[in-house]
Amino acid sequence: MVLHSWILGLHFSFCISFDVCLGGSCAVVLSFLPVTSLAVLCFMFFAQPFIMRKRKPQFLPVLPSSDLSGWISSRRASGSQLGASLHPVGVADTLVSRASCSNCHPDAKDMTREGIAKKKRKDMPVVKTSNKGDSQRVFDIAMDPFCRAQALQSFEEDIFAITSREPRDANLATWIRFHHLWFGCDVHALPLTVDKIYKISALFKAGCYKSFRNYIYRAKDYHVEHGYSWSDQLQRAVKRSIKSVLRGLAGKTRSEPFDLVKVFNCLSECKTDLATHGPINPRALITCSTFFLLRELEASAVDMSDVSFGDSSVTLTLPVSKVDWAAKGCRRTWKCICHLDRPCPFHVLFGHSRLLDSLGFKQGPFFPDRHGSYCTKDGVVATIRAAISRAGGMHS
Repeated sequence: MVLHSWILGLHFSFCISFDVCLGGSCAVVLSFLPVTSLAVLCFMFFAQPFIMRKRKPQFLPVLPSSDLSGWISSRRASGSQLGASLHPVGVADTLVSRASCSNCHPDAKDMTREGIAKKKRKDMPVVKTSNKGDSQRVFDIAMDPFCRAQALQSFEEDIFAITSREPRDANLATWIRFHHLWFGCDVHALPLTVDKIYKISALFKAGCYKSFRNYIYRAKDYHVEHGYSWSDQLQRAVKRSIKSVLRGLAGKTRSEPFDLVKVFNCLSECKTDLATHGPINPRALITCSTFFLLRELEASAVDMSDVSFGDSSVTLTLPVSKVDWAAKGCRRTWKCICHLDRPCPFHVLFGHSRLLDSLGFKQGPFFPDRHGSYCTKDGVVATIRAAISRAGGMHS
């Protein structure tokens, strides 16, 4: 409206000035007034969108249904504004934080796997690679309640290793079950008292539980987790209970030695698996696990990219292990030891690598099953037992 008044005022001023200067009749000028007014009005009507364009607020365009993160990045790179008229912690920042939230939480459905190692099994830890902290990602996550909840969930899940979650739950369930057997369901398991600890420990002693420490320390953690204090009397009761339950409790150990040379020679012609979901060419896995001191979890998680061959040497990179909760990694190397008349890890693994090439396995697990997938825990354990059984049993 201000622009309209300014143009009309300029038009009438021009008409009056034109009439005075020429000294003509005002009727002549007024006769041209309807035509000139119509021209001015038409100019204002068609030119107004171009004149007022810079005064219009910039609204968010229609968002794409996929690749939201890439779309936002391209908009930022081109200098376009996302919701310039909105609050700084508004829709635009929410969209950015939602898009970046998939990078901070590995369990998100639409996550991107860049910088995150492939998760082999459900009990295999995920290794995340990062050169430095990303403050921008932290800001984006902190601005969105959804991403904050995802970050908190990820934090709580990584307090304990993936492989220890189910055993911890089972230990607590057993402790509570024994509590109900002694005290009944009407008496709550918390808070712990000296009387409860002694009586429940008596049941564990009667059942000859060699891993009693795991159960009672899990009950202690459960007690403290719910806000109850841990006194010196309770600590004394725990120590005395452990001594009583484990005193004189011997028995057959769960691990026994075996003759590697016998197993190696027995499996010289075996290239197939010995158990369901077990590795093909089991001699290579047993030899590698023996020389590189691998647990079944670590052996089944070895990738082809983790094994490298040098001049008569083989190097194995362990990105993560059961005790390496910080994922610092480890590299171990063995050279050729054929001159010692013992199984040579270099030649065994080099031959295994050529076997995988002949079968068409170019990437993935270094010890795959017959389908090319990662072996399971039960499959690896059953394979080792079957191989030792073929070689004549445990070493005496």
